[in-house]
Formats: sequence, structure tokens, C-alpha cells
Amino acid sequence: MKIEKTQKENNLSDVTINLEPEDYKDEYIKKIKQLGQSTNIPGFRPGKAPISLLEKRYKASVLSEEVLQKAYNLFQDFLKENEISYVGEPIINANNADFENDTNFTINFQFIELPNLDIDFPEDLEITKYNFIITDEQLDRVIENMRKEFAEMKDTNGLDGADFAFINIELDDPEVKKFINIEPNKETNLKLDAIKNLTNENPLEINLLDLFNSIEDANNYLFPNEPQIVDGDKKIKVSLLMAFNNKLPELNKELFDKVFPNKNIQSEEEFRSAISELLAKNYYEASLANMVDQLTDYFLSQYSIDLPKDILFNQIKKANKDKKDGLSEEQIAANIDSFIENIKREHFTNLLAKKYNINVEMDDYEDHVASMYNLTHEELEADESKHEMVHHALEHLFEDEKSFEDARVNILYKKIANLILDKCKIVEKDITYDDFLKLKENKNTEEINK
Repeated sequence: MKIEKTQKENNLSDVTINLEPEDYKDEYIKKIKQLGQSTNIPGFRPGKAPISLLEKRYKASVLSEEVLQKAYNLFQDFLKENEISYVGEPIINANNADFENDTNFTINFQFIELPNLDIDFPEDLEITKYNFIITDEQLDRVIENMRKEFAEMKDTNGLDGADFAFINIELDDPEVKKFINIEPNKETNLKLDAIKNLTNENPLEINLLDLFNSIEDANNYLFPNEPQIVDGDKKIKVSLLMAFNNKLPELNKELFDKVFPNKNIQSEEEFRSAISELLAKNYYEASLANMVDQLTDYFLSQYSIDLPKDILFNQIKKANKDKKDGLSEEQIAANIDSFIENIKREHFTNLLAKKYNINVEMDDYEDHVASMYNLTHEELEADESKHEMVHHALEHLFEDEKSFEDARVNILYKKIANLILDKCKIVEKDITYDDFLKLKENKNTEEINK
């Protein structure tokens, strides 16, 4: 057995593994015999077929599986022993191996290697820690959104005054029916005055441009990610299928218990206080995450990491291909630069975690899930039913690979942020969350325009 590593451009690396018979033979023979135990071959009792006959039938498939698995395990062990980080999936090349006749095999693994940089917290770097101001106006908005979330939907037979509506639009040329749902109070793409008299019993016939500002707008609204179907102003028939009004719940104990089932809130004042505490916790976490972003902004400016965009694009496309809500090829292409930037940011945080021996433990995951239920570690220890609830949620978290990784990164960011507070020059700034979002939006706009 021989293992060699070579480096290419764009942080592409190759690990080549040469296997000889002594590296795989014992496991191969073992699997061939196991196959003989479970396979019926005419003329032989189960488990009594000679190995030569089994090999004649199954050698290529069994040997290829064993050799590739052996090589992959050696590849992973090599990365671990040499503390090599990589992103994506390795591209495996068996070099046209003939598993019927060959005995020596050369398996190549091409992968995107992330450089092992010696980074540290820069003591002279100013990091802004945002302290969020929670205003009465903001609390009012949050409470209004909570009331809408628990609102009771009531049927109405007309579009005028409805909060939600399901509408059918029919075109004669070409013959097309499009089903859309809208929130009339928030709708900005349609000229709703043209259909304000629409009811269940009264469909309307109007021109396309009575409802849309332009043919382009109509195509983009009705046929997103499809060929442009409408080429001019046409007659359309608009029908109301269903419409609903939201009946908002009162600010009473019934609503308080729905929003905070683990608290015994008795008054609106207590309700506002509980929301304020929840916002403060969420905003503090946003502030910590922002500090990590500022730190990784600095690292991005100091360290150039070239990654092969074409290979990453194809790997992301493959990963999303069979997902129910996976990204389209167009969405991946539009966001590939952001994906690559996030890979680099996460690599920087992983390097810091390695340098300072920061690990994500089981207790960290438990506290992470508990915080989603607005529970503290102390509350879990004091209430067995809540403890069981969190452990049940933890089991689901561990079963979902993406959610598990998102949780790990979230926990790691918090631990890195606490080190930033200890090791960097911190400048505190009071700000409302709305103004903070504007700052982030302006920063994103500036980066797009670069």
C-alpha cells in the first residue's frame, strides 16, 4: 500500500492510493464467502459452492466494492492523521480498473483542500458590539404579528377588504390558466383597483394591462422561471376562488398561553415583558454573530483563498438535484459567490476553534434546543417533562444533517464571539434593530457593487 498527495492550483489536491492484494484480499474473500452463504446456486447446497465459481459470477462487483471502500477509508484516515480540511465531496477516479483481471489498483481522490492557516485574533482590530434598543413601537409590531399568526380565518365572498385571496387568471390566447394567491393589503405588483369588485359570483373580464403595469411584469409574475408566454395586451378572465379575513385574537390569557406555553403570563404588561426578554436574547445572539462576521471580514481581506468555482457549482447542483425544495441551477449560479464566501468564513472559525481547543459538546446542543423553547438549562434540570421534550427534539435534530450542521455552526459562532469579547478591541454602540438591518443591507449593496 502506498499513499501520495499532490497539490494543484485553486487549492485542488490529489491523494493517490495504490493497493496490492495483501491490502484487500482477506476482506474480499470474506465477502465472497458471505455471498455464497446467502446465494442459491443450482447444483450446490447453500454455502457449499466453490469460491472459484462464486468468483466467476461475482468477482468484479464484490472486488470493486471492497477496493473502493478500502481506498475511501484510507483516504479519510490520511486526511484525519494529517489534519487536512476540505470542502465538498472528493471526486473518485479508479483509473479504468479491470476488476476481473487486475490485482493492483490505483485509486485517485481529487478534493478541494482548505489551507491550514495560522490565524489569530488581531488585538488592534476594532470590533463593534451592537447593543440593541427595544422600542415600544417595535414591541407593538411584534405583538401585531403574533396576533396575525394566531388569527382565525373567516370566509368572505369578495376581494374588497379581504386579507388573503386565491384568484384564477385565464388567457384565451394562448389558452392558459394561472392560479395565484395574494395578500391584497400588501400586494404591490398588481393594480387591484381593476378587480376590487371581484366576488365569488362575479368574475371579471378585463385587459391584461388593466391588472399589470407592463407585459414584462405580467410574464414575470405569472410565469416566473418559464419562457415568456404573453407577447401583448390581451383579454383575461379573473375569477375569485376563495377569500378570507383575519380575525385577530384579543390580548388575553388564551393568546399569552399560545405564544408562551411554558410561562404563566397573566397580563399584557407581563406579555410585553416576556416578548422584550425574547427579543433581547435573539438580538444578543445577532450581535454575537455580527462580531464573528466582522472578524471573518478581516480575515477575508488578509488571506486569499482561491477555490474552484466550477467544481463547487457542480457539487452544489448535484446536492440539490433530488431535494424537494432544492435550489435551481439559476439560483445556485446567482449565489455561488456568496456560497464560496461562506465556506471561507466557516473555515476561518474552524481554524480558530482548533487553535483554542473549542469543541461543541452534547450539553451545547441541549442548551441550543432548549433556547428554541425559551427554556434555560436550570429550567430543564428542574422539570423532567421539559427535559424529555428537549431530548425528543434533539433526536430529530441529529437525524437532520442540515439542521445538525446549522446548530453546530451557531454554537461555534457564539463561542468564537465570546473569545472576541476577551481578545479584541471592542467598541459598543446602541442601535435599534431596524437601523442594524439597514446597515447590513447597505453593506451587502456595497459588496454587490464592488
